[in-house]
Amino acid sequence: MSKLMLGPVVAGSCEPCSPGRRNRYYRGKRMQVADYDLEQAYHISRRRLVNRAMLGWGVVQGFEVDPKTLTVGTGVALDPQGRELVACDEVDLRHCGSVLWLGQQDGCGLMVVDQPAEPKEPEPAPLYLLSAHYAETRIDGVRIEDGCGGARCEANQLCETVVYSLQPIDCCPAGLPACHCQSCAGEDERACAPHEPGADPPRRDAAQGDAYREREDCRVLS
Repeated sequence: MSKLMLGPVVAGSCEPCSPGRRNRYYRGKRMQVADYDLEQAYHISRRRLVNRAMLGWGVVQGFEVDPKTLTVGTGVALDPQGRELVACDEVDLRHCGSVLWLGQQDGCGLMVVDQPAEPKEPEPAPLYLLSAHYAETRIDGVRIEDGCGGARCEANQLCETVVYSLQPIDCCPAGLPACHCQSCAGEDERACAPHEPGADPPRRDAAQGDAYREREDCRVLS
């Protein structure tokens, strides 16, 4: 009587959401949207895995901030998820809507909030943490006819880009390079978190939080 051989146990499942799934091509195969999505997702996820495991995250180059003009320069960075942040243009932070404002709401962590109102009376200069985030923008709209007189609009491409956020903070996080705030200089009662001697300082804060996907109507969704 033959014995059924099931083979060795595999280190991971091959369910629909498994990161190890990829296309197998054969003659006569009919490619659908899901197949092309899987092809892109496999290569993107593997590349980001290498980024996370071997390179870490932080600023690679650029992202210089000009304190006089309040502009952020071009640059390249990696975020904690291994996504590449490539900023090809300078961004003027003085323009309304140039940045997202982040804040704590109802104990649910950081969320997009309204821009804080200007104080009615002079107050000590507040501190803000400027962060860069990976973002995707849908571009190149095309009209798709449904064959029954109707139509819909679809974005033909995605553009990977960068958006910036400002977050009010009490003090600069420990390890930020060249921090000249009053707290770090010992001129303010707000104490900074001390950096332990001998420990490696955290990398420059380049990309924190989740991704933001920007739609054609410019509304930003988490």
